[in-house]
Amino acid sequence: MRSSKTLRARAAALVAAAGLALAGAVVLSTPAEAALTETGYGFQATAYGTRVQAPQAQVGLPRTAFSYIYCTRLAGRSQTNSLEDQLGLPLNASQPLVKINAVKTSSRSFRDVRRNISGASQGSTSIGSVVLGGIDGGPELSFDGLRTVSTAWADNDRKLHARNVVSALDLDLKLPTPPKTGTPLDDLLDAVNSTTGDVLDQVIGVLQDNLGSIEIPGLGTISLGSFDRHYAGKVSAAASSFLFRLDLYGLDGKKSTLEDNMQLGIGRSWARITKGVRSGVMAGVGVGSRVQTDTAIGAVGDLAWKELPCEGTRDRVRTRKAATVNLGMSVPTVLSNASGSSYGVQGRRGRAEAWTRGAVQKVTVNGTKLVLEGVVGRTNVHQSSSGAVRTDFAGSRIGRILVNGRVLGRDVTPRTASSVKLPEIPGVVSVRLFPRGKWRRGGHISAAQVVLAEAVKPVTVTLGYSRAAIKRY
Repeated sequence: MRSSKTLRARAAALVAAAGLALAGAVVLSTPAEAALTETGYGFQATAYGTRVQAPQAQVGLPRTAFSYIYCTRLAGRSQTNSLEDQLGLPLNASQPLVKINAVKTSSRSFRDVRRNISGASQGSTSIGSVVLGGIDGGPELSFDGLRTVSTAWADNDRKLHARNVVSALDLDLKLPTPPKTGTPLDDLLDAVNSTTGDVLDQVIGVLQDNLGSIEIPGLGTISLGSFDRHYAGKVSAAASSFLFRLDLYGLDGKKSTLEDNMQLGIGRSWARITKGVRSGVMAGVGVGSRVQTDTAIGAVGDLAWKELPCEGTRDRVRTRKAATVNLGMSVPTVLSNASGSSYGVQGRRGRAEAWTRGAVQKVTVNGTKLVLEGVVGRTNVHQSSSGAVRTDFAGSRIGRILVNGRVLGRDVTPRTASSVKLPEIPGVVSVRLFPRGKWRRGGHISAAQVVLAEAVKPVTVTLGYSRAAIKRY
């Protein structure tokens, strides 16, 4: 006969004290000014309820009820999302290991000068319940009424602030074990069962005292996430909350059988505000190379990836580099000294400049069958005081193209690429030079796209990729 210990703690708001306060004191109220209002700030926010990954099975579940606002200068933007029905994982299991109910998220930008808020970003998540385990009388852990809110804002004096709030209505842990285990699990049980103080704060303290994680035999390991990260500087402020991560042992409750193990993240919210976005909102990326199949990014994915921040880089070039990389394809492909760069500056009277660049010093395909040297793809965007955007690809080039040791092109640019004629190359399906595109407020270019004849499906290796744009709002 199994003995069962049910430890339940009910409180109206179980709030972490380390940098957190009661929800009513921190969560900024619904703004009185709902109309879209242009500001000089850049607002960003995201939120989701849970995220599940099964590393061994290479399967990931999309973030539940994911909402976001991409960088915008407009206060009054918002997006909400929800999961109304119960979601059980694994899918179609008669006794799901994870049961998620009633997830709601909101991401928004707003202002309320009467409450001393000249601009704010906020991401918030509420979860009705998450139940883990409980299969065949095994251990069960549940969270009810979990809420996490991240807010970054500027007051009417333009001073920046950031704050997180985490609360829960109910925690429950059931174990088919004797009351005392002689392990740190006893401390976790005592914290959950506490009748004094903030229970969530005590649970967080116990996890911190045990290097951030405690094992629940037969269920998995509960770890403390980044539950209260925030900063407020002179130029930007951000708040980020990610409460718990669970490494679950699968339906059989065994850590050793990795095939059905999964990782579950619970309660994510994030918000950021930045000053000085006076002329336009920037977006883009420079990537040394990216590897793709017809359906998904391959094992290597993006190499030397550097994003263009929405406010720009304040007149500085930002670069990420990668050394020599063998892509591990059946058609041997080696990249040397890849880099991605971004640059952006907010000018006066509505002017703005930005560019991104992806580069690879040398690429060899199938030995010396195909060699590309000095590969650069660059996208430049220029916004005038009238708000019009001009895009060009000046600076995009390939220093040399060699096939079987023979030089077939030197200082190749988008304008001269059509004069380069490449023969059939063993292991290579096709080579495109400088594929590119423009739209009203930006563009993108790749210095080269090489399609490899892999055994299962062709694989596209994009070299020197860049994309950049400037939006007014």
